[in-house]
Amino acid sequence: MSEFDTQIGQAASQGQDETSSQTLWARAQVGGSGVDGLLSSGLGELLERFKQNGQADAAQSWINDGPNKDISPPQLKQAIGTDIFAALEQQTGLPQEELLARLSRELPAAVDKYTPGGCLPDRNA
Repeated sequence: MSEFDTQIGQAASQGQDETSSQTLWARAQVGGSGVDGLLSSGLGELLERFKQNGQADAAQSWINDGPNKDISPPQLKQAIGTDIFAALEQQTGLPQEELLARLSRELPAAVDKYTPGGCLPDRNA
């Protein structure tokens, strides 16, 4: 299991009572620690998963300046992986459908927020 998977799992278990998927996703990226290093590590791995699973255009639109492309729940599940969503479902108690709906709605804005000027956060900052 990768560091990203671990961060997602830790965040999901901490975020059971959260109503905002953006907050859940931010916690997943932070993993309970400081934002800078873990966010850049988690965000980089997330984007790599999107590239490997055919959703590079959508993810790149969230990083670049300009409008964000939408992503459907099935596309998001394919991009992130069924293993991650199975773990999130188990740890949060939320059904995958709800997790997918929330994240497909909020993830583009969250990535956009953490990539100002079209740049990933600097891991060494």
